[in-house]
Amino acid sequence: MGGTGPLSGAGAAALAWRVLLWVVLIGLLLEAGYRAYDIRLWAIKDYGPIIHEFDPWFNYRATEYLAQHGWNKFFTWFDHQSWYPLGRPVATTIYPGMQITAVFLWQILQRWDSSWDLNQVCCYMPAWFGAATSLFTGLLTFDALAGRDAGPMPSGAAVLGAAAAARCMAIVPAHLSRSVGGGFDNEAVAIGPMVATFAFWCRALRPGLSWPWSFCAAVSYSFMAASWGGYIFALNMVGLHAGLLVFLGSAGNLYAAYSLFFVVGTLGAIQARPVSVLVWFRSGFERPRLRTGAITFSSRGGLCFTAPVGFLIVLLRVLLRPWRADADWFMLALGAVSYFFARKMKRWGCAVAFLADVALASAEFRLGRSEHRRGAWLDQPVPRLLRLAAVMGTCYLLKPQVEEFLHFCDHKARWSLSHPQIVTKAKDGTLIDDYRQAYGWLRQNTASDARIMAWWDYGYQIAGLANRTTLADGNTWNHEHIALLGLALSSPQGEAHKIARHLADYVLVWSGGGGKDDVGKSKHMARIANSVYRGHCNEDDCDQYGIFPDGQPSKMMEASLVYRLCGRGSLDERLFREVYVSHHRRVRVAQVLDVSASSRRWAASAEAKRCDAPGSWYCPGSYSPGLQELFDPNATHQEALDYQAAYATRVQEQLKEKPLPNQEGLPPGSYLDSCRGCLISGTRLTCSHCRAPGSPSIASNLEYQKCPLPQINNIQGRLQCEPKPNAASIPRGGYQRSCKGCDMQGDVLHCSHCGTASGNQVPASFEVLRCPAPAELDNDNGRLTCRGVPNDLACPPGPYLKSCQGCRSEAGHVSCALCRRADGRQVAAEAAAGRCRWPAQLENQDGELVCSGSLAGPYKQSCSKCQQLDDVLSCECAKSDGQRLVSSYEVSRCQSPAELHNREGKLTCQGVPNGRRLPPGPYLESCEGCHVFKETLHCSHCLNAEGLQLKSSLEVAACLSQQRKPENVNGAPSTGGRWPVSARGHYTSTLGHGHTVRGHSGLAAMLQALAALDDATLLTVITETLQRRPELAPGVVNGAVPDLTYAPADSLTKRRATGRIKQVTGATGVGFIDCPELKAVFGHDVYVHKNQVGAFPIGTEVNFAILLSKDMKPQAFDLQPTGAARGAAVQRVGGPDHGCFAIHALFGVTASPMEIPGERALVADGYWCATLGPLLILKPPILEKHLWPIPSQALRSLDVNTGPLGVLTTLWGTLLLHEPLKARLGHERVLKGVCGINVAASCGLAALTFLAPSRLLLAGLAAQVAGFAAWQATSFAE
Repeated sequence: MGGTGPLSGAGAAALAWRVLLWVVLIGLLLEAGYRAYDIRLWAIKDYGPIIHEFDPWFNYRATEYLAQHGWNKFFTWFDHQSWYPLGRPVATTIYPGMQITAVFLWQILQRWDSSWDLNQVCCYMPAWFGAATSLFTGLLTFDALAGRDAGPMPSGAAVLGAAAAARCMAIVPAHLSRSVGGGFDNEAVAIGPMVATFAFWCRALRPGLSWPWSFCAAVSYSFMAASWGGYIFALNMVGLHAGLLVFLGSAGNLYAAYSLFFVVGTLGAIQARPVSVLVWFRSGFERPRLRTGAITFSSRGGLCFTAPVGFLIVLLRVLLRPWRADADWFMLALGAVSYFFARKMKRWGCAVAFLADVALASAEFRLGRSEHRRGAWLDQPVPRLLRLAAVMGTCYLLKPQVEEFLHFCDHKARWSLSHPQIVTKAKDGTLIDDYRQAYGWLRQNTASDARIMAWWDYGYQIAGLANRTTLADGNTWNHEHIALLGLALSSPQGEAHKIARHLADYVLVWSGGGGKDDVGKSKHMARIANSVYRGHCNEDDCDQYGIFPDGQPSKMMEASLVYRLCGRGSLDERLFREVYVSHHRRVRVAQVLDVSASSRRWAASAEAKRCDAPGSWYCPGSYSPGLQELFDPNATHQEALDYQAAYATRVQEQLKEKPLPNQEGLPPGSYLDSCRGCLISGTRLTCSHCRAPGSPSIASNLEYQKCPLPQINNIQGRLQCEPKPNAASIPRGGYQRSCKGCDMQGDVLHCSHCGTASGNQVPASFEVLRCPAPAELDNDNGRLTCRGVPNDLACPPGPYLKSCQGCRSEAGHVSCALCRRADGRQVAAEAAAGRCRWPAQLENQDGELVCSGSLAGPYKQSCSKCQQLDDVLSCECAKSDGQRLVSSYEVSRCQSPAELHNREGKLTCQGVPNGRRLPPGPYLESCEGCHVFKETLHCSHCLNAEGLQLKSSLEVAACLSQQRKPENVNGAPSTGGRWPVSARGHYTSTLGHGHTVRGHSGLAAMLQALAALDDATLLTVITETLQRRPELAPGVVNGAVPDLTYAPADSLTKRRATGRIKQVTGATGVGFIDCPELKAVFGHDVYVHKNQVGAFPIGTEVNFAILLSKDMKPQAFDLQPTGAARGAAVQRVGGPDHGCFAIHALFGVTASPMEIPGERALVADGYWCATLGPLLILKPPILEKHLWPIPSQALRSLDVNTGPLGVLTTLWGTLLLHEPLKARLGHERVLKGVCGINVAASCGLAALTFLAPSRLLLAGLAAQVAGFAAWQATSFAE
């Protein structure tokens, strides 16, 4: 009878287990979401809320238009400010879901907090949707692992897989690249709805109520279709899965779910105009057309290894349990499609996360219960325990790969993906803001209707930031118009001006160099122009246009407008005038002179608009007659005739430079495919044009009769002989795949042709004896190197082990046989490891082993060759003028949170914390680490004129007036080590009026003036002085008490301190209390007599009063347990621990103090450890970051004798309250032991769960947690 009730024992255990798993799942998913949000904010933290790149600026401009003009005007917006003079129909060429969502969120946030502006919302949206994507990824994986017949009871494998998948999606770089803060692009918003579509679709196929989940899938798909052109991928994926299930004979909710999804999803999708034109003519199985980053996972870390394993596990699940494999088939299909796209687009599909996490969670998945014979044996205790051991071993083996993957993701997100591009930083940390400054100049210094000619990459930024008319942008919908723009920029100045004067008022170019400026892009401009305007180049690929390997431009490039606009040649000032150059010379703006007024009037007239119907909003513009006449063969205008004549003359001259056909009878070889104008001249083969990557064709010749083989190749524009085959006697190694002509000459291996990263082939050699087996030789960018020489296990750890091989450690000395240099060579190196103190480590600096500095700080950006020996760090640091100086610093003087900086070639420590209540003065600008002790101001880091930081001190009691302020005079006086204090005791103090008083005579005059005041006035002066200069109070009190007066009672009841008893010496009776606050003021621990300590054990945290001895040292009196009433009698000995001391000691987690009385704190420690101990073993970042102790109001005093609830709810509370045990072993030992026992018991319960299918043993842990909650509730009630 007892087992059939609504909440029997087994039912209660199952309910507790289910609730616990759901709570764990929700908590882990929220942690993954927070991680996804936080890692995407690096760009905003470093640069502020700035829109990134190019396309997001159009998205932001469209969002602004929607917010300002409303829904109706947005969907009838023909933008004549872009693609001048044609314009762009925005309503039919945009997916508006992102803009609508941004405005919707902005309006909601405005109601909540009016400080939110539209730019902030657009910058934070990618991070918000990135977090949502991670959550939906976890839910999709959870559904796939739970199975179609899973009820409300989630499995541990499903929870583990969901958490791992969500965390993976949160940090994987390929998804980060499309969703960092500020990356306001379509993919950032649409990938989340895509994953949500998959999650809801898989959930709709499970037994039970299906239509709500199918409806949610359709809505998510509709939202994706309104936001991104990749919506067809989601539609095809669902259609593929449905068709596969129909083919396999699946029943259940498939037909109803797919019908509802297709109908509702299609109706929702066609509301977006770009979709409505196409969707009626497409089936659900059309080939996806994804061009940029549609699939969002990178092949890095352990994913590429675990995903195939997960794929095989899913296939095994399908074969062993076909009755519940709907979601498994979806995972297989998604994995196959994703791998297909990974080969096409160099990215992994979403399925990589799911499949990888299936592999990690495979130890606990269920292959069927007892009602199905196949797979039932896996539920037996022994197989389940074996699976547990297997997954634990797998996790242990994969731990290095996982740690490397996490580090790679964090580093990638911080340093590679979080740069707005429109704003960047130099290597020294200097902010480079040239692009925004240039657009700001355009906005402030040009007319509002000014037209800006620039390459189409920059159109979005010019329109969004400068609010000026542009000729083209990233929409690239009109190839002929872009060709006209490319023709103007890549033509000579005279021809370019005749085009530009009809289109633009200014020309903007990027001129930063390094291949990313417009000179590097200009070959694309010429090729696009030549595809429309034939003859612009003499060959289709414009081979004649470019820069040669020696940096010299070709004839056509040197004459082009863009080359001269970038500052590499002179401009014709009759045609163009340079009007702006940015601070770092990355952007230049030139004004177009003699602009055609008739063409400007034409573009603004109604005649130029070609509306599709009267009164329609769709009204594209047209070119002016003057511009069209330039390309009209029947033109009569003189400007057009001059342009056509100049163009024809240039074409004829370029045809003369076109290479001739190759001569007959040439020697064979691959050069015949890429070299032209080749002929035999005597014994030499000469070619006038040999193609080279990234360069115009180069002339080359070769003594072909000296080649060992009758075969000639073109290598990077140079004719080279085909090398002879490798000899059979050469050692094995990977170099044989990229090196040819290899042969042994004594002990040295010589190769005549080893390939480099640039495609060249160079000779290389290596002494074979330096590479003993099992190591092998390899080709490292044209150099033969040895790889695989093992290192001694006794070698100290350090980064040098990644680039050094054959390392041995003997008697504190490390020697390595092969350390890689920057040029690729491998040399021997050695170092005295015994002088490299931890945390400093040995590293390889260009073939030399040095002890790298352990100090953090920005000095590493401008200092090199840093080496730490013992406690001294030495670096070669750069000054602002480029000169480099050798500077040293004591490591022990610059500890965290301080950091080391480079100050004009000198290492200095900055950020050393000061003490409290320091006297004001200009010394604070150049001194750090200051505190007041015994009427003396001590500073550990005062800067002198030479840039050194010295220890200095000053007797502050000498400065009696507020107008006197200490100052730093060159860091230290000539007497050595003190502030400016002479041997006779004179001091220097700066007066507020700007003059200085020196010596005893000034002090005597001041004392005489003060003594002449009446009592009330003098008392006011002293009181006000002490309030403004509280550091003087100890000296005043010490001079008055006890000779002139008695100490007040408030000195024992107010201004009390808290600390921990460190030690008590029995012989002398003197002890010490560790109090960080007082130690910062006085420089040492607080003295305490053993009579004051009484029965308090060592380590107890106590509250005490402070009195000063005659030599101004603090002493503790009236010791009381922390949290007890001040001045109250001590009822019981044995103060509370600092939070959970055992947690702090065992797991390295620091908790804040809990101000609670005596024994109650011990019970709190027990419950704190019992609840969080197992979780703290893993130390998840979110828990470690936000961990706080139990609130003090929840731990009000409870008499343990009359309130047995605090003892009976857990065994550990009883042990902690056992007085004889504490007296015998000590409070700390008991607490550590109890926490350790609890952790071990919790782990044992988790392990035993795999041997108990009913999970009854977990009821103990659930009851423990429930008892803790009830105990807190009781505390609150009382």
